[in-house]
Amino acid sequence: MDKIRCTFKDNELINQKERDKDSLKKEIINNHAELDHDELVKLTKEAIHNIIESDPLLSGLPTDVTIEELKAQIAVAQGQAITLYLNRGELPKLGIVVIL
Repeated sequence: MDKIRCTFKDNELINQKERDKDSLKKEIINNHAELDHDELVKLTKEAIHNIIESDPLLSGLPTDVTIEELKAQIAVAQGQAITLYLNRGELPKLGIVVIL
């Protein structure tokens, strides 16, 4: 009889945990559904900015980096490209990535 009670209590605990998980999932989905497009864009840009700042390979890139700039920087790091710096007199130096 004790075994049956333990099994029943175990099943109740499992069911309660599943209900808790489901309610947590619904809450997360509701919170995400409440974000509008502008908020999601802002959060995405902040996440990209944090990744770029924290990664030593990407730290020299601007926060509004393009996919081409990312690919070029990765190619330089992998030895598949070189960076040439063009000295333009009074103007700032210009870095040009040349894919080998």
